[in-house]
Amino acid sequence: MVESKKEQSGLRVAIIGASGAIGKEIVDHLKKDSRFSEVILLVRKQLDEWKPDDFIPKLTVILKENFDSFEDVKDHLVGVDAFLCTLGTRVKVGDELFIKVDY
Repeated sequence: MVESKKEQSGLRVAIIGASGAIGKEIVDHLKKDSRFSEVILLVRKQLDEWKPDDFIPKLTVILKENFDSFEDVKDHLVGVDAFLCTLGTRVKVGDELFIKVDY
């Protein structure tokens, strides 16, 4: 987990799927928005473009291989004001995984 040390008052938002096309756009807007005190990213991989010094809000990146359960990260999500899910997949990965992720 990567955490910046910024402390501010404001809204806390968590995003799952932040490394995809839609998620990246949302993160790009949130990192400049002083109304947010913390941006929590739940992702399988950290992107080089997420540098804590580039974020007005505190940045927390939680690396997670399996999104079937959030039991291991629930303490980080307590008190979150908004939870955004931008997960998605493509049919080419197979019908079973496509249905699991997109439905």
